[in-house]
Amino acid sequence: MKGSYQYAGIKMTISKIVEDKSGGKKQVFLDGSYQAAASISQPFRNGLPKGDYLIVYRAEFTEEHPMHKVVLSVYADDPLEMKRISTESYTEDMIEALEYALYDRMDDPHKEYSIPI
Repeated sequence: MKGSYQYAGIKMTISKIVEDKSGGKKQVFLDGSYQAAASISQPFRNGLPKGDYLIVYRAEFTEEHPMHKVVLSVYADDPLEMKRISTESYTEDMIEALEYALYDRMDDPHKEYSIPI
């Protein structure tokens, strides 16, 4: 192989939308990954119950990466509906809150995180 290639870092978080005590909705961080590799995965050994989930990812592309492309694959037993959320409706503050939860997960894997939506 000629030369070398450095993969872009990918931050991926998975969260669930749940109803809070007041009847409103909140986003609860479940898990995630931060890697620079050809592929990353986030298995849930016991699966996930039916519900609304958000998969948020951010690639750290640089000028070293001529092709900015990410392929997302989700495997589920039942058919599922996937929707793309616009960056206008999902703010930078919300993404940063998920990223902080991802970083903190390594320190305290049992802590529950919730991000207002």
